Amino acid sequence: MNAAFNVGNSGGPLLNLQEELLGIVVAKSLFIDSLTEEILQVLEKPKVDLVYDTIELPGGITKEITSSIVFQTLVNLMANNMQTNIGKAVFVEHLVQLLKSVDK
Repeated sequence: MNAAFNVGNSGGPLLNLQEELLGIVVAKSLFIDSLTEEILQVLEKPKVDLVYDTIELPGGITKEITSSIVFQTLVNLMANNMQTNIGKAVFVEHLVQLLKSVDK
């Protein structure tokens, strides 16, 4: 069974090949979570940070687009969209027990 979930799948059904409901998707866990965090920590305080451009935001606020912001964005995008993850789901049996306990 493939349990590789994407961002936004939370709350969706987890089905088997016979299309029977097995559970509800609640999260995904990346294998590279700790590596991603370390990379982002290094990029927060770069030794050299090039300014690529300056953009104006609503309210007259200006924001510099720097190399570290570009790299942080790329790392986040890769971490959030890689298929090297395992999904987590709440199984139907647990949902039924939960609903029975709430119904009492």
